[in-house]
Amino acid sequence: MQASDAAKELIKEFEGCSLQAYLCPAKVWTIGYGATGQHVRKGVIWSLEMAEKDLDARLFVLSSRLWHHLIKHHSGKTSQPQFDALISFAYNFGIRALLDSTLFHHHLEADYSAAAKEFGKWIYAGTPKKKLPGLVRRREAEAALYWRGS
Repeated sequence: MQASDAAKELIKEFEGCSLQAYLCPAKVWTIGYGATGQHVRKGVIWSLEMAEKDLDARLFVLSSRLWHHLIKHHSGKTSQPQFDALISFAYNFGIRALLDSTLFHHHLEADYSAAAKEFGKWIYAGTPKKKLPGLVRRREAEAALYWRGS
């Protein structure tokens, strides 16, 4: 299973695209559609093509890792909308955060109602942690997408 266009569009909507590196609210250098890492620092500039290729590559890797964990640990069925919501979450907070989360554990147990409610707990970022309106909207959109597939 791979992230669909719905996941990609959701990610693009909330990440936005900056072709010049900037410090995000969590004080991390970011570029493109939310790309971070050692290669992203002040002064780095990308083309739109580079941002699109980076997004596609990261979605491929995230999808593969998530699918591996679902196949290995989940006896229930994961719908495309659920998968897309989980991918969007992992894209934003990281695959390790997703795999270790109560949200994911509820999903693995096929307690989809409880899993959907967990999205709303992931709305804080920065140091010190503060509630970010953009994360509130994103988690609401992810939960709605997740529910569509339940």
